[in-house]
Amino acid sequence: MDPLLDFFTRHVISAYTTGDRTRTGPKPNKTTTTADDYEENDFHFGITDNLLSLISRIATLHALPRPESGLTPATTISAALAIWHDLQNWRPPTMIPSREFDAIYGAYSSALFIWLYLLIHPDNVTDEKVQKMVREGMGDLDAVRGEGLGYLLIPLFIHGLAAVEEGDRGVVEEGFKRVERVAGLAEVRRYRDVVRASWRSYARGFKRSWDVGYGAG
Repeated sequence: MDPLLDFFTRHVISAYTTGDRTRTGPKPNKTTTTADDYEENDFHFGITDNLLSLISRIATLHALPRPESGLTPATTISAALAIWHDLQNWRPPTMIPSREFDAIYGAYSSALFIWLYLLIHPDNVTDEKVQKMVREGMGDLDAVRGEGLGYLLIPLFIHGLAAVEEGDRGVVEEGFKRVERVAGLAEVRRYRDVVRASWRSYARGFKRSWDVGYGAG
């Protein structure tokens, strides 16, 4: 498993499926390869593009206790805004294996903005700002059909949690099927099950359907 998917599965998906929330803040393993281990022009998805660094910072915020109602703690908002600023300035590498990676990075960008927004405004999954980012991500998710499918699981998951329209959910479901069929990733079922559970929670009226089950074990 690549380092980015391994990190996300261990720290985020496990928190949804087993309640194993790392309250001290998830960090990549000490043995995890970093960008410093590569030459300047090397390409290693999730590492040399700094995605793992961004995702680990957001996952740390997600792991913090949140009030069931009321305002998000000021410290969380401040940290999220700092990451938001870094994400706005983040640019994918110019040297990529194929043009398909433009769509992959586009999907990751919208996914991480969605994740951050929901951590600041956890009751606002239907907010137009969120749904606009979901719609923008759908085109990128649908465009990935070849070698990049193995990298699509994380943005599919995040967009899926925020998708409230049937059309958008259909794109996510088809994306999971393509990843499962072509990339053969064993983790697809775990990711898809959490997304489908969030949709059922949304249908029952839970405002924080995207977060239902996280750290509840």
